[in-house]
Amino acid sequence: MLKLLGIMSAITTACGISTAFKVPEERLCRLLALNAKANGWETVVFHPAAYNPITGQIDGITLHKGVWVRHLTSTPHIVYDRHFSRNATDRATARHTLQQLERLGTITLNGSPLPGKREVYRKLAGNQELLSLIPPTKILRADSASGLEGMLARYPTGVFLKPSSGMQGKGTIAIQQAPLHDGYLVRGRSHLNKPYTMIVKDHARLLAWIGSHSSRVPYLVQPLLNLLTAAGEPYDVRVLVQKDGTGRWRISGTTARQGAPGTMTANLHGGGSAHPLDPFLTKQFGRQQAGELKEHMITSALQAARNLEQSYGRFAELGLDFGIEPDGRLWFIEANSKPGRTFFRKLGDHKGELRSLSWLLQYARTLARQSALRRGTVVNPAADAYHKSFHS
Repeated sequence: MLKLLGIMSAITTACGISTAFKVPEERLCRLLALNAKANGWETVVFHPAAYNPITGQIDGITLHKGVWVRHLTSTPHIVYDRHFSRNATDRATARHTLQQLERLGTITLNGSPLPGKREVYRKLAGNQELLSLIPPTKILRADSASGLEGMLARYPTGVFLKPSSGMQGKGTIAIQQAPLHDGYLVRGRSHLNKPYTMIVKDHARLLAWIGSHSSRVPYLVQPLLNLLTAAGEPYDVRVLVQKDGTGRWRISGTTARQGAPGTMTANLHGGGSAHPLDPFLTKQFGRQQAGELKEHMITSALQAARNLEQSYGRFAELGLDFGIEPDGRLWFIEANSKPGRTFFRKLGDHKGELRSLSWLLQYARTLARQSALRRGTVVNPAADAYHKSFHS
């Protein structure tokens, strides 16, 4: 009997047509659906609001002969949460749906979301092996500019501000002194991930402008690290760590992400490009140092995954980002509990992409089996009853 895997996503109908659907991360959902049966799964993609707690059914979509079609199912055995909320209402709906499904026995692959970046930094800094990788970080409080002023005085090369709960480089701000303009050079990305540059000549106006940003969302302040290639392009390294079918953390993919000269970030959603890691690092540091840096990142990524899981609950996968300064100084940038797989496609690594999905499905199967053994029964009686009737 195939188990039901629910992929929770922000799907919508296209232009109000009930038979056409806009599916975020369509490639990911499609590949999961195409490869699911070989790993013992049927799949349904659904919006959090599509769950009906009265009937226990989900009004979602499934892939049928290469086309997404509307399909009514019972509650899934496992939910893979790929829903990116746009606002507080979205977040509340998604959280409530997951809570309702979990009460019925559904397992969420990533059981708990990661907290804000500051808390993640604090947690990882508690590990001696990771402490040296954590950049100095201050909280920028809306009612006080002292944190920013102190960091600007301490780090004359500049500071970097980022939303505590931001993603994809949105809302990030770099501030550097601009003596020729008798002020500050400010570069950033809007909430729509559009780059901008401006000069702010007055210190008080700079603090007021930053204060208007930090009043809307919490910001962190860090030194502006020199995470550039020899040619001046910003770059970072993404390490994708996943559980395999045995529940062991493994590395399923790595890439160097490079931004355009003059930009601040290398995120692929902000126009960055993906490059195979080994030749990219070798070009920057030479073969020996490149190998040492890669090994350090892999070891640190696995250690970080174990630490975060111990603190915040079960995870199936994490995207860990690292930055490297020209002298080889390694920094931990951030962790993402809903990592994308766009870099596989950009690298042309179809084999790696399928491996990463296979590990996800195998681990989901292991969780379902373990849960059934613990309960001495099926993982989700309602879902199993539905499938028996559906296939009879």
